[in-house]
Amino acid sequence: MRGAYRDALQILSKKSKKAEKRNDRFVYYLDRATTAFYAGEVTQSNTYFEKAYLFGEDYKGRFFRKSTDLINPTIKLYTGEKHEHLLPLYYKVLNYIDLGNYEAALVECRRLNLRLNELSDKHKEKKKSRRYRRDAFVHTLMGLLYESQGDLNNAFIAYRNAYEIYTRDYADLFGVGAPEQLKKDLQRTASAMGFYDELTRLQKEMDVVYAFPPPKVRPREVVVFWNNGLGPYKETDYFTFVLVSDSRSGVVVFQNEALGMSFPFPYRSKKDKFNFNSLNVAFPRYIARPPRYTKGSLRAENGETYAFELVEDVTAVARQCLQERMLWTFSTNLLRVALREVAEGAIREKSEGLGLLADVLGSVSEQADTRCWQTLPHSIHYVRVPLPVATLKTNERQPLLLSLEGDAGDQISDTLWVAQSPTPISFHHLSTTAVLQIN
Repeated sequence: MRGAYRDALQILSKKSKKAEKRNDRFVYYLDRATTAFYAGEVTQSNTYFEKAYLFGEDYKGRFFRKSTDLINPTIKLYTGEKHEHLLPLYYKVLNYIDLGNYEAALVECRRLNLRLNELSDKHKEKKKSRRYRRDAFVHTLMGLLYESQGDLNNAFIAYRNAYEIYTRDYADLFGVGAPEQLKKDLQRTASAMGFYDELTRLQKEMDVVYAFPPPKVRPREVVVFWNNGLGPYKETDYFTFVLVSDSRSGVVVFQNEALGMSFPFPYRSKKDKFNFNSLNVAFPRYIARPPRYTKGSLRAENGETYAFELVEDVTAVARQCLQERMLWTFSTNLLRVALREVAEGAIREKSEGLGLLADVLGSVSEQADTRCWQTLPHSIHYVRVPLPVATLKTNERQPLLLSLEGDAGDQISDTLWVAQSPTPISFHHLSTTAVLQIN
């Protein structure tokens, strides 16, 4: 399978010079980086994920700020959705772990935290609204990295942040609750740090008390991330708005009763003529690609089975990001279409030939911006497995039986070989796009 990704990578490489100058270069960086990730080209993958990150720094604020341009979005620079600026750093973390550079992985976690703070600050005035402003998975990832390096204080803080976001945000926005593993890790690190009042509060809130061995006798563990399926893609959808004129107030109102939306706009000039009763407005929508497998587990040599848990519903996050800018996008797209219709009407009055040209241009110009990062996973799952206490040498590998299962009865089994890590926690990742791929 990696051979197919390497072939795709060669094709993308040939297009590099032109692609990096186009208005969709951000998507190019992401897709090339992800393709390199699956091809096992870790250094190249990090290079292009870093380009995507720096693109976000150059256009900081644009991917959180509403644009006032009335230009058709398909010909403008694509600056990305919120989640498309967070998840590249997740892949960089995995790449650095593969390289054995845990310090660099922690640096990426800190950069992730900065991006999260920017996102939260943008919506600080709307904390009570249903918005994606914090990412629980990112905090979970940071906690695991900190713990792997023995930094239990920062691990506890990250786990606590993740738990709060799952319970306060994710449960409502995405129907995703806190994973059981996260609850265990939060209680355990609270106990290890001596935060007993906090531990008691958490046990009462979670309504569960977990038992775990003292830190000195804890076995080595492996955390496995499962990038499942492929994320959603965008298509163009059209919505009809009816025009309602109000000469007394000097405004026109566009309404769509099904959406429960109405947009008032003032007349720009007395010369404007609204010779139409309705407008069709284009808006992008995400189309989900259901994954082939929905459940997975790892079985250790001692016969214990550990189930993967959903930690990030990428498809749901993508849809939420799009939904949050729906109102503003509708208003700008509607105004753009209305002004274009007014201008085309004026052109038609002057010349029949120019009117025909206006009709042709109008028919092709109204399209939604469907650019997006299509090589994202549908969802991300994880599992934490204690490894058997053994006298293994460093890099000597232990087998874990992997089992994946789909709603349609599809099943697959494979062996995940885990190397003995010099750190208490080692990390692995696997992907199921077209077929199973284990790092």
